[in-house]
Amino acid sequence: MKAIFKFTLAVIAVSLAAAGTLFLSGCGQNPHLSGGRLYLSQKIYPKAVRELEIAVQQQPNNGLAHLELARAYAELDSTKKAGQEFDKATQVDPKRKKDADINRKHYAVLHFNEGLRLSQQEQKFDEAAKEFEKAVDLDPSDAGTLMNMGYAYGQLGKGEESRAAYDKASKLYETAIEANTTDPAVYKNLGLAYVQLGKREEATAMFEKAASIAPADEKARKNLASVNLEQGNESFKQEKYGEAIKFYEKALEYGADSVNVMFQLGNCYFQEATAETSTVAARPMFEKAGGLYEQVLRKSPDDIDALTNLGMVQFKLDRINEAIQLLRNVEQKDPRVPEVHKILGSVYARTGEKELAVTEIVFSKALDPQKGKRTSDLDSWLSPEALKARYGDITEMTKVIQEQGTPWEVYVYEESGGLVEVWFYPSKGKALYFVGGRIPPKNEITFSPVAEK
Repeated sequence: MKAIFKFTLAVIAVSLAAAGTLFLSGCGQNPHLSGGRLYLSQKIYPKAVRELEIAVQQQPNNGLAHLELARAYAELDSTKKAGQEFDKATQVDPKRKKDADINRKHYAVLHFNEGLRLSQQEQKFDEAAKEFEKAVDLDPSDAGTLMNMGYAYGQLGKGEESRAAYDKASKLYETAIEANTTDPAVYKNLGLAYVQLGKREEATAMFEKAASIAPADEKARKNLASVNLEQGNESFKQEKYGEAIKFYEKALEYGADSVNVMFQLGNCYFQEATAETSTVAARPMFEKAGGLYEQVLRKSPDDIDALTNLGMVQFKLDRINEAIQLLRNVEQKDPRVPEVHKILGSVYARTGEKELAVTEIVFSKALDPQKGKRTSDLDSWLSPEALKARYGDITEMTKVIQEQGTPWEVYVYEESGGLVEVWFYPSKGKALYFVGGRIPPKNEITFSPVAEK
């Protein structure tokens, strides 16, 4: 059975253009404020901080002093302190809000853009996360920054820090939605945050909302396909096949990779049918599974798994000839799949072809890694001395070697205290088996010849 593939969602926000020259209105009379501003203009930031800290101590309600101190802290990368001072500037002097917002955004964008560069171009997620953290210190209301910070932490595997970042981001997007935003990007990003937080149902609702606002938005549809596919895979692993069917059908509706999803849908219907005690009720589900496998094969005609599963479906539906044809087709393409031989054994037993059934069962056991093993040293294993030591009379085995040559592969297992050997001749397109050194009736299978390596 095919492996279940998981999907990955990456959050990438659009960087903001850095602000231009910053203009601050007003001028205080405090000499420390004047001195701090002078040091700021000269880019002597440690001295600017020292002077401005004194200024805010002397005049705690001076909005300009707090604003200039925030700038000085930001220039020294003391972003948490800078963010606090921007807040204080607005609190003590609401007229400073515009200047505070412009400067806050300016410094936040510098760190945000550096975080994007480190994350996207250099894949240095640890350094990127630190830059995003600085941007959030300065502008904690920017959901896009939080999303990118969460993504960077996610790449680092820092579960709790990543979760905290996505949780903050989700709350900010929820606030935007409460304000009746019609921007589908908000719903998409909130959906992505919910995915990272493991809230798949909430994520689905957000992606559906984004798709309803912008029906032509392919990203919204892809997100819906991905989240439904992941939920389907999760339900499948938990053997909740009926639930998985609903999710897989939704994933197909939104454009998920149709071949893989149809295959999984077929598996769900097959499992549901197998568990059904009523033959009448099971038959439509087997038919549904078969139809899905046929759709897979129309797109991927050589898909071994789909061919095998369709053969099983035909067997369950008592279409014996079709089952044999499909399973023999798989056997021709790949004669080393133990499950295929096992199913063929059951099919031949149903038709009363006992010797063919036994042959297929023997091959299934020999190739099963839990029962059989492949011999590594063929020269030693097939030497006359070794054969004679195992079986005594080696007439039949030596005759095969003389006629067919040395086999390329030999698989061995024990049955009722005796040895069973399967010999493969890929270039001749055949394999045969011996029981205790003897050739039983109809001991051979054939397949498409391939060049020996």
